[in-house]
Amino acid sequence: MSLLQKHKHTDPSTGEQVHTDRARLFQDLPSFGYVELETWHEFGGAYQNPCDLDMTPQQKHRFANLNAFIAQLSQVVDVENMPEGQLHPLDKTLHAIWTMQTALENKSRLPAELADSAAMRAACMWFLYASDRLMKNVRGSRTFGDNGGAESSNSREEYASQGYKGYTLGRWQLWRKGLEEAKNACQDGKTKALIENALAQMQRAERDD
Repeated sequence: MSLLQKHKHTDPSTGEQVHTDRARLFQDLPSFGYVELETWHEFGGAYQNPCDLDMTPQQKHRFANLNAFIAQLSQVVDVENMPEGQLHPLDKTLHAIWTMQTALENKSRLPAELADSAAMRAACMWFLYASDRLMKNVRGSRTFGDNGGAESSNSREEYASQGYKGYTLGRWQLWRKGLEEAKNACQDGKTKALIENALAQMQRAERDD
């Protein structure tokens, strides 16, 4: 996909670069953002509740895999050279916060209650595949503006009281605490192993950063 972004597609009749939705074709991946977001919502956001323990194994698997996919993209993209205030089209680490809000910051249900949910599996995928990127965000105290949905104002009190607006070390540490609680309560062996691996990746990222 990164090779595709390097392709500059021009209109042969004008010699000008082709744009769609005011974005450069291929280089800005104009359709990727809304297609990916629509899929994310369909399989675990607005239309499916990833906290629903009665989701079928196939539904849980699909939502976890979707997060694994965008986590891997986010891990490898070069965000350091992006203009200030502009997001790389493949950097989906805002989605990671949305996932943590659902699985670990949930106001209605504690992590221990969601241990076997699709939401918890999805959260693990971010730590498994993008811990280094998330930790860079933490070290850089990265935020996403007032309209990004990264704020902790609607999260459980221990998060809301801190007024988080993005990535911070305190929030990361609370996520780790939530994963520990989920691991201790988990009844499914495979999911418990997944949580343990996610915790190991968090600890590695903390050491390596």
